[in-house]
Amino acid sequence: MMFYGSLIVGLIFIVLLIFYKRDLFMKMFSGSVTSPTSRFQEQLEQTGDLVIKRLEEKIVQLEYLLEEANQKVTLLDHKIQMANKILDKEHTEKKYLDTTTNVGTVKQVEVTKKAFTDLNIEHYRSMPRKDKRSLIIEMTDLGYDITEIAKATGISKGEIMLLLQLNKK
Repeated sequence: MMFYGSLIVGLIFIVLLIFYKRDLFMKMFSGSVTSPTSRFQEQLEQTGDLVIKRLEEKIVQLEYLLEEANQKVTLLDHKIQMANKILDKEHTEKKYLDTTTNVGTVKQVEVTKKAFTDLNIEHYRSMPRKDKRSLIIEMTDLGYDITEIAKATGISKGEIMLLLQLNKK
């Protein structure tokens, strides 16, 4: 019996020890559970930071593209205004032409030429090269010769001839 008594006392002692140390056991077991969750949370935060950084980069790129588009719209608007001025001058001067004969057609080309020469030549010289190229092609279509175009735009005759040859291709 003594054996059973000491066994019961030993079991009671172990049970009391477990209740007493249960906080320690809980921390040991819960530590292994929280460790992966905290690592997962850190990974989520890093991923979120990376996504935010990429979005900020894309926003900067989009703002740059938007600014570039606005500049192009402004330039296009300026070109349209110039074309409208030229068309208005042509329209007012066309009223007096006789377009049914060949003489009227020649006069029409001369009137269109006059519209270009009436505009400020210094303005054409200060234009960007890209705009000058389109101006050269337009002036050639209106019948200007290379010398007149060179004087109006400030570009050499050789460059104008090269541009016109490239434009034909």
